[in-house]
Amino acid sequence: MLLVTITVETNLPQPTLHVLRAPRGFGEVLAAAESIIGATLKSRGFNILVSSWPHEGVTLGLYEPCNVEYPARRLTGGARIETTKDYAYILVANGSRDSSLREAVKLARDLLECMGFGVKGPMVTGGHVAYGVTSIEGVAIVEIIGDFDLSMAVKCMGARLDGSARSVKVSPELATSFESENWTCYRGVEGLPHVTVYGRDGFYARLGFELHDNFVSRAEIDGVFFAAPPMEPYSVLASIRGVQVDELALHTLVLALEKRLDVYGVDKSELAKAAASLAERLARESRT
Repeated sequence: MLLVTITVETNLPQPTLHVLRAPRGFGEVLAAAESIIGATLKSRGFNILVSSWPHEGVTLGLYEPCNVEYPARRLTGGARIETTKDYAYILVANGSRDSSLREAVKLARDLLECMGFGVKGPMVTGGHVAYGVTSIEGVAIVEIIGDFDLSMAVKCMGARLDGSARSVKVSPELATSFESENWTCYRGVEGLPHVTVYGRDGFYARLGFELHDNFVSRAEIDGVFFAAPPMEPYSVLASIRGVQVDELALHTLVLALEKRLDVYGVDKSELAKAAASLAERLARESRT
């Protein structure tokens, strides 16, 4: 059982449980999750947030392209799920020890297995559930959304869902921003020349570029994978916009993707090589 693993083998402290009751929208849940992550980064504690997930429709992983109407989007990568308004949400933020992205993935897998589910790549088997994982400054972060028992999930983490749980205050402005199209409707590589790098069991990433006069005018990434910190894939690609594509720029791109990115599910070396090959091909075509 995960409870034994946590309390005996890894010696995690007793988690602090937080509850967001009756959220009016998924933006409130994500705003509460952001506040818990921020508090964990400061305290280096072990926090859990539980709530319902009040969204009728598709909930996308952080890097998935928006190709449906009125989606929600998680704070972490992974696969999409069709959700109803009575689905459950749990966020685990463990800052009591420095955790890599792979250790965060293990925490998610252990938790899901304790809850009675299986995990194959980005997919959860044995139920209608989706999960996402990241790590920020050594804090392991796990999101789980779906049709599951919150009491069981909390018990698996060594806590109890009772009257001792703390309520969470939510920033209305932050909640609104999570429900705006700027957050939910990222288009990814749509309409761009792109390459796809496949991982195992359903993981993949797509990189797309647009060149104008041999300068990078757009650089996008999408797919189903995990990354840490969560926004770093976007930051890396933003750093090459406006760069002229030459041998030095291609070398810099490969180094940036290999050194700055921490990804799980796809090989970042393959990702870097595919990106450089695509940029070189587009630059060659633009000169002819």
